[in-house]
Amino acid sequence: MPRISPVNENAVSQGTRDLLDAIRSAYGSVPNGLRAMARSEAVLRGAVELSSSLSETLPDPLSELIAIAIAQQNRCGYCLSAHVAAARALGVRRDEINRARTGGSVDEGFAAALAFARAVNDARGGITDDDIERVRRAGWSDADIVAIVGHVGMNVFTNYFNRVAQPAFDFPPVDVAEAA
Repeated sequence: MPRISPVNENAVSQGTRDLLDAIRSAYGSVPNGLRAMARSEAVLRGAVELSSSLSETLPDPLSELIAIAIAQQNRCGYCLSAHVAAARALGVRRDEINRARTGGSVDEGFAAALAFARAVNDARGGITDDDIERVRRAGWSDADIVAIVGHVGMNVFTNYFNRVAQPAFDFPPVDVAEAA
C-alpha cells in the first residue's frame, strides 16, 4: 500500500498536468512514483528538469547502469525495477545489468564510472583523491565526473523519495536481494 498516494490527474493544477503530460509523452505513461511526487508541483518540476538536463551528459546505457547501481546500493526496489526495465529497453544485456548492481561492467570505462558513482554514494560525497584519479585514468573528464555526481544525486533523491512513498510497482519487480 502506497504511503503517498498518486495524484488524481483530473484534480491537479495546470502546471502539474503539463508536467505529467510531458512525462507521458516522453515515456508512454506516468510511473506511480512520479504521480506520487506530483503531490508537490515544485518537487516534480525540479526532478523532471534535472533528469532532462542530465540526459544530455552521459550515454543512455551508462545513465541507466548508474541508476541501477545506486538503487541497488540504496535498496530501492521500485527504482531498481524501473531502471532495469529501462536498461533492457535500451538493449543492455542481463549480465551487464547484474554487473552494474555491484558496480561492474565489461566495459572498462563504464566499470570505472560505476565504481566511482558507488564510491560517491557510499561515502556521501566524501571520496578520496585516489577515487578521482582512478576515474580520470579511465578516460573520464572533469565534466564527466561532474555529470556522474549529478546522476548519483538525482538517483539518491528518487531512491529516497520512492522508499518513503512506497508507490505500487508499475514495472516488473526486481528484488534488491536477487539477481536481475
